[in-house]
Amino acid sequence: MKLEEMMRDATDDTVVDIDCLTRGASSQGRGIRRRRRLTLATSGAACAVVATLAVSIAMSGTGPDAAVDPSVDTGTATQQDARPVTQVPLDGRATAALLRAAVGDRADGTFDAYAGQGTPHSGSADTYAEFVFAPAGQVGSGVVGVNVQDVAVLEGEPRSCQGYMRDCVVTRLPGGDLLRTYVDMAESAAGNDVRRVAELLSDARGLRIVVSATNGFDRSGNEWDVTRDTPVLTADQLRTVVTDARWAFEVPAQYAEQGAELTPYVDLDADRGDWLSPEEDAARG
Repeated sequence: MKLEEMMRDATDDTVVDIDCLTRGASSQGRGIRRRRRLTLATSGAACAVVATLAVSIAMSGTGPDAAVDPSVDTGTATQQDARPVTQVPLDGRATAALLRAAVGDRADGTFDAYAGQGTPHSGSADTYAEFVFAPAGQVGSGVVGVNVQDVAVLEGEPRSCQGYMRDCVVTRLPGGDLLRTYVDMAESAAGNDVRRVAELLSDARGLRIVVSATNGFDRSGNEWDVTRDTPVLTADQLRTVVTDARWAFEVPAQYAEQGAELTPYVDLDADRGDWLSPEEDAARG
């Protein structure tokens, strides 16, 4: 029985928004799995991108032979206002707000079911955020997610296309940043789930940014609810989102303010009782 059906049976005649409850419960469950996979990825294990989207995100950049692509925004912003801007440390909510702004600048659609993790005082330069996105004028929706990390997590890892990356392209951008784009291997039994990924490695800024988009929603047991044929963002849109100049460990305070207003929002750090260390996760299988 699917999660939605169980929740409908349990609530009987009670007047509740089952769709909203289903999205929230599914988002929290996927976020916990995503957190475990991300931890394993940064410990050197081979993984595949996060799930509610995804993101088990284990990726790296590219090699010294990568082509230079002058058409991609390298993150050099034009200074339009000389007045000082208050900067705040990136956290889960600010990450979600900045991702929404970056996507909204490039695609029309509706946003829903926000989730994120990472606090300014966690001692780790690592945040994650995601939301459900439905492109305007199109059928179906999917998840867009981003992980912002210290590039040092990939120390010693190959910066080239790996076996689980389909249609992989590695590009060296003007200024030296590395961009890797690919389609993640399917996880569902039907093999019709698609997760498109764009990853930026910036040694100059100390940043690793991974943005992904799906064509549906991953459920437990490698099952997917596929809502459309292709991910909700194109490869070009992902490239411009991941190379957006605003990504940093400190961002303008407006994104913290916008993040505080996002609803519905699931704090993926709130249920630390379900978090497993890499050793515990491996022991449980």
